[in-house]
Amino acid sequence: MATNEFPTNANLFDSLGEAYFTDKQYNLALESYKKAISLGGTNGNAEKMIEKIEKEIRK
Repeated sequence: MATNEFPTNANLFDSLGEAYFTDKQYNLALESYKKAISLGGTNGNAEKMIEKIEKEIRK
């Protein structure tokens, strides 16, 4: 809901990605992290999490 209210807030998409990751919804997590990056500014967290997810998917 928050991402609909504030669609340009990178932090919200980063947090949403974290929630998806925790729930093992990796594809949705990747989408959220990539959106956060495109909005500019996750201090490198989204990039690190994308690497982590890609490793998890390859298992």
